[in-house]
Amino acid sequence: LALVEGYRRGALGHGATLLEDTGPVALWLEGERLRGVRWALERAESAWVVNAAGPWAAELLRALGRDLPVRPLRRQVALSEPLPELAALPMTVFLSDGFHFRTRGDRLLLLRPDPADAEAAPYDTTFDPAWLDGLLARAHARLPGLAPLAIERAGSWAGLYEMSPDAQALVGPAPGLPGLWLVNGSSGHGVM
Repeated sequence: LALVEGYRRGALGHGATLLEDTGPVALWLEGERLRGVRWALERAESAWVVNAAGPWAAELLRALGRDLPVRPLRRQVALSEPLPELAALPMTVFLSDGFHFRTRGDRLLLLRPDPADAEAAPYDTTFDPAWLDGLLARAHARLPGLAPLAIERAGSWAGLYEMSPDAQALVGPAPGLPGLWLVNGSSGHGVM
């Protein structure tokens, strides 16, 4: 979150205007020419537009009858109860099945891809408590020292990854739409 705040402050310091709660945003074209973005009854003209809409990136282009091979994928996160000695743990990923953990302050975040997430409705961010059983079994088998760690079920959540077909980010100019730049499909890599 501090990284996002740094980007926000940097942009504002260089003359950007931050618009919040605009509702849905769309690309604004006249003919085949990109003019900017529009929302509600307003629009902003710009010679350059960056599509950084995360899991909704393909929707911006689909509205124009164009394809962007990015789809949303639910990922669930279990949040531990506070435990101050956790702060020294490095982020650890088990490549064989994607189980991983990392710290956030004095809490541990536990994650493991679930095949059911791929079957979820495209923008479903409902947390499935049944997912925890398999996750915790895997966590305790890999790290027996985590067995006494309590999970804050009410604080656990699900969010969306933006997946590309090869799990690699799509970065650069959008083919056929001069002025539109893509920063999409990071497939969970994010700022890593």
